[in-house]
Amino acid sequence: MIKDNGLSFKDLEKKIYEWGCQICREFTKEFLERYDRQLMEWRDKTRYQNKGLRHTTTRTIFGEVDYWRTVYEVMDEINEKRYVYLLDKNLEPDPVGLIPTNMAELMAQGISELGCSMWKKRRSR
Repeated sequence: MIKDNGLSFKDLEKKIYEWGCQICREFTKEFLERYDRQLMEWRDKTRYQNKGLRHTTTRTIFGEVDYWRTVYEVMDEINEKRYVYLLDKNLEPDPVGLIPTNMAELMAQGISELGCSMWKKRRSR
């Protein structure tokens, strides 16, 4: 039936993977925005002054996720204004440059495996 419609298993696999990644991106966006709203309600309102929402994008292992997060004005230790995102502060993202840690680890693993397989091919010649 799949073959009759001109869809190979390879095509089917790609479509299912893309669909799964889309669902993960949507879930991540929803989670981040809901968690940000909770943090807004729970924050110390005398310390963190809500300055509105800002749009941002983060890279994930299933693609880029666009979402909105709240920025706050806060006075630091030397009494100067700073702007912070409580969402970032609570999730503690640990990027490697501009790439999230999970993605960097997957890239390193893929490069390592590719290097090993190329080395084995050369050695067997």
